[in-house]
Amino acid sequence: MDQEAIMKIQMMEQETNSLNEQLKMVDQNVAEMNDLTTSLEEIDSNDTKEIMANLGKRIFIPVDIREKKLLVEVGKGNFVKKSVSDTKLIVVEESDKLAEAKNQIMGRLNELQEDMNKMIMEFQKAQMEEHNKAHADAKDGAEEGHMPADAGHVHGPDCDHDHEHSEKEASIEDIAEGN
Repeated sequence: MDQEAIMKIQMMEQETNSLNEQLKMVDQNVAEMNDLTTSLEEIDSNDTKEIMANLGKRIFIPVDIREKKLLVEVGKGNFVKKSVSDTKLIVVEESDKLAEAKNQIMGRLNELQEDMNKMIMEFQKAQMEEHNKAHADAKDGAEEGHMPADAGHVHGPDCDHDHEHSEKEASIEDIAEGN
């Protein structure tokens, strides 16, 4: 694999890691939005004047409700009074934005996975072609007579024949084997 391909794969891995971190943050925000929706429904449906407000990390505090108008931040530290139903609409809009962000992240992750799979397949194909070419070159070399004169003919330490008769012996061996 060449340096350019290796660098490209490393960049893809970095992007994948970054996208996975973003995905975790989106999932955390989705969970918070779900908790918020549950809390808003509790406020809306609760006829009593007291609810248990979540401070975070499963710590709650009893809170007396004086009115069902909520203070909602609309940006840059500005707050506006909103009804519970209007606040629910804002939460739904934010949830939709988070879902869209998640879809985009997942789409890009899928693209990266496909690109990396293609690169790996191309690399494996190139390796196979290189292997097959090397194997074919070795085979062609053997067929062209580039084998040593005594290839396939092994001499032991007590060899008592010369090579003038080895061709005759080889042909006798071939006949004996049915070749």
